[in-house]
Amino acid sequence: MEWVTTGRMNYNKDKKNAIKQIRAAREEIERRNKDMKARYDDMMRDEEYKRANGRYCPKCHRVIIKDGGCDLMICGRNWHGGNIQDGCGEEFLWSLAKPYEPAVEKFKKLDETVEIPEIAREYVHEGIACDICHKIIKGLRFRCINCPGCDFCERCELKGTMAHDKDHIFEIITKEGSD
Repeated sequence: MEWVTTGRMNYNKDKKNAIKQIRAAREEIERRNKDMKARYDDMMRDEEYKRANGRYCPKCHRVIIKDGGCDLMICGRNWHGGNIQDGCGEEFLWSLAKPYEPAVEKFKKLDETVEIPEIAREYVHEGIACDICHKIIKGLRFRCINCPGCDFCERCELKGTMAHDKDHIFEIITKEGSD
């Protein structure tokens, strides 16, 4: 009798609420994925620009972009004055400076399939704990490339990345020394 009078209605109401919550969560994940792809594309364009136009300061290794002028450079400002920015003040020749190497060169293009080796499920990341469950990470490790020391295990990845700064990008580490 309880089912017929109130149980069915409460059950279906709860079911509808659960379905609404699941749909809302999916929509949020889809929106975040679109945002992430846009940020990733921006980062890759920046890396390509720095690869084409950047060199490292030989002293502090800051990336220097040359936008014209002679071969003489001063880290942090124009050779002839003005345009003062952060830099160490090292004087050097542009032509002798080491060319910029993109930090994200190792990342796959988004249209490539990411193959996760089966052995990655068993790999233990010694000394690396998940920032949510605080357990040593076993299996896939999700590391924020913007925040040193921000790591999530595969079980906490969705919760962690959804709560993390939306402008940050995570890399998937299957074992030490790999991507």
